[in-house]
Amino acid sequence: MDTQTSSGLTAGQAYKIAEYAARNEYYSLGFDWLKTTEVLMKEQNDTSVSTFSLANTYKRLIEKVSLEIADEFYMYVRMKSV
Repeated sequence: MDTQTSSGLTAGQAYKIAEYAARNEYYSLGFDWLKTTEVLMKEQNDTSVSTFSLANTYKRLIEKVSLEIADEFYMYVRMKSV
């Protein structure tokens, strides 16, 4: 998927959208907006978002998705054993 960045947003604004998506469990949107943030940072030479913040948000999203998948798998196995 190509990231379109002609919206006029700054990297900081894109990051805020990514954070909102992550907090509200819109996982795929969170990942998309994090990628958009990275692209905007490079295109605009913007350092308003630290690479640590980006990495930390990626980490939190991956952990949330992993936990959700594990919970679903556990429920699936439990239902199969009944």
